Amino acid sequence: MALKIICHMITTLDSRIVTSRWDLGPDADIGPLYENTAQKFDAQGWIVGRTTMAEYADNIDEHAPALSETKIRQSWRGAYREGMMLAIVFDLKGKLTYEGCTLPTGEHLVAVLSSAVSDDYLHALQEQGISYVFAGDGEDDEQIGPALASIQELFPHVHTLLLEGGGTINGAFLKSKLIDEISLIVCPLLDGSAKVQNFMDYHGEADPRPGAGQKLELIEKETLAGGVLYLRYAVDRE
Repeated sequence: MALKIICHMITTLDSRIVTSRWDLGPDADIGPLYENTAQKFDAQGWIVGRTTMAEYADNIDEHAPALSETKIRQSWRGAYREGMMLAIVFDLKGKLTYEGCTLPTGEHLVAVLSSAVSDDYLHALQEQGISYVFAGDGEDDEQIGPALASIQELFPHVHTLLLEGGGTINGAFLKSKLIDEISLIVCPLLDGSAKVQNFMDYHGEADPRPGAGQKLELIEKETLAGGVLYLRYAVDRE
């Protein structure tokens, strides 16, 4: 079964995603809204970038890159139990360290690494029971596709994954034409700062345009409590 990638995000009206800057009021709680919306997709896991994962739990730390020489590497399936959701992190340089293979919310960790990470780093992941796969060489589209294929080989039951940021990893998937749907919760707020991350931030060259050849078809819309808007688009890749 082909892997379906749904970019699921919550943003301000001006597309900013740093929720700690939002003036939501004392009674607002966007967490349940985001999670409840995600459940409709029956996904088997989610994908984030290194920075987002580093902020996810207190027992995840970020250190200097754990790089050595490029070698031929093999994917490894750790202490995964049937029925667990996957928490997939793109950490190509091996900067993150963990305490165990399971997040506090119950997901099994899967690291996407470059083939230049050190043997010591891989051994540490194995000792923790953390699964890992390797990105391809080259640019974004050459890196991400092989990693996703390896994830499906390790976990054949996986057919839908939620891409949940930050903007950099979302932008890389967009440039690689790997996003099938966009699920967007838009809050009636404005951030206004050009220095705050957008929900889709590609950091490569502006041309060719990262979103070129990808048309959006609105397939669902709903006005929620408090002026929140839910939008869902299918991505038609030419």
